[in-house]
Amino acid sequence: LLLPLRRAWVPRLVQGCLIAGTGEWLWTAFDLVQQRVALGQPWLRLVFILGLVALLTAASALVFRSPALRARYAGG
Repeated sequence: LLLPLRRAWVPRLVQGCLIAGTGEWLWTAFDLVQQRVALGQPWLRLVFILGLVALLTAASALVFRSPALRARYAGG
């Protein structure tokens, strides 16, 4: 809901939330791997999937460094 606002602080806030989301995905992966190891279940696929999700979440924060979005929010 913040993205339509053309304010300079909007991209930084969204980037911060995406980085926090990355941390949450990594913490969840760590927690779930511990549970699966304790139960003797396979965990490698879980690490791959959640690691990829965390990587894509972190990469989505880089979208705000594109020239088009910089120009959109520069006038804020």
